[in-house]
Amino acid sequence: MIGIVLMVIAAAAPLTVIGGDGLLAIASGPGPGAPLGFLIAGLLLMAFAVGFVTMTPFVSEAGAFFSYITKGLGERWGLGAAFVALVTYTAIQVGMYGYMGWALNDLVTSYGGPELPWWLWAIVTLGLVAYLGYRNIELSSKVLGIALVLEIAVVLVTDAAIVFQGGRDGISAYSFTPEAAASGPLGIAILFAFAGFMGFEATAVFRDEARQPERTIPRATYLSVAIIGVFYAVSCWAVVEAWGLRTSRTSFRSRWIQAVTRCWIPRRHMSGPCSGTSCRSFW
Repeated sequence: MIGIVLMVIAAAAPLTVIGGDGLLAIASGPGPGAPLGFLIAGLLLMAFAVGFVTMTPFVSEAGAFFSYITKGLGERWGLGAAFVALVTYTAIQVGMYGYMGWALNDLVTSYGGPELPWWLWAIVTLGLVAYLGYRNIELSSKVLGIALVLEIAVVLVTDAAIVFQGGRDGISAYSFTPEAAASGPLGIAILFAFAGFMGFEATAVFRDEARQPERTIPRATYLSVAIIGVFYAVSCWAVVEAWGLRTSRTSFRSRWIQAVTRCWIPRRHMSGPCSGTSCRSFW
């Protein structure tokens, strides 16, 4: 079960979500109330997961949404959903491999290495992903586990530093109050929060590789949603505390743009390769 949970969390790419979706949720949403959006999204998906895993004993195929939609609504709807998923995940893979090629080349050249075509790095990454996809899930989960620990460690260290040093206005739970939620468009924060849970339904894909799928899949699904939701909410809250609660949303937006251009982008070669390992979950 732990291996499946690691695969799902890695697909969500926590480091990328905190530096991407979390940023947009704060800047475009309710500002200090953005962490509440991640909690609400997590609770809504947990409610959805109840019905999702309840169907697990009645769906023997490891086809994720295709199998479940076909079972519930019919083959026509299932095929439609399958084609949408195929196009979507293929587009994500193409973009991810292109990005990985550029990011890896940038990483190598920044340390004095030779500059190679981006497509060469992309082919190397594709070969690695194909090899991991060919092998058993145990090997893939170990590789992803290492990468996942590294990227989560970066976020946790940042969160701990903010909490122990104190934020701009101290530490408070204001972000989780109705007042904070009403300080801006909470729906925007929930929208970006949902994007951060991408791939949580992949637990059903590994049904054939689980020892006791009737018990393992539901537990892995609930655990994945809970861990991802709490982790995102706490990390987003820590960032809000670092900037200060009294900062207006307009200033918040401009400060976050500065943070991205001055801090996040120069460190892209660290987050990219780590988060890119989530491509394994699309195979």
